Amino acid sequence: MDICIASVMRNESLFLPYFYSNWISIPQIKHIILVDNGSEDSSISVARSLNIEVIEHSSEVDFNSIRNISLLAAQKTNCAHILMVDVDEIPNLRCFSLFQKLSENFSTVPFIGIPFYEGFCSKSVMWLESS
Repeated sequence: MDICIASVMRNESLFLPYFYSNWISIPQIKHIILVDNGSEDSSISVARSLNIEVIEHSSEVDFNSIRNISLLAAQKTNCAHILMVDVDEIPNLRCFSLFQKLSENFSTVPFIGIPFYEGFCSKSVMWLESS
């Protein structure tokens, strides 16, 4: 089960090393794509130094369009699943076995939302898209 992480970032240079080290430690994560939404810090260079694919985009575009760009790019990776996360969120590995079971048993369901990670500031819901 190969997974591609897709996300949007803006001025996230401080979080990127933590983001990368936490998510890449999961063996199923094969690719990470970040769409930059007009960062004014070193986010782009930090992400590229971590071998993260970065797509630069104008900050004048609405968030939904930017998110869709990341999803379209993630679909081109041919990974079995796409995981949308925020850069400041870290995986909760206790829930990962549930994620694996759902993705194996419901591979034809386009979106599955399960509690998967906790952000530094809030709890969130993970959305899984089967390619």
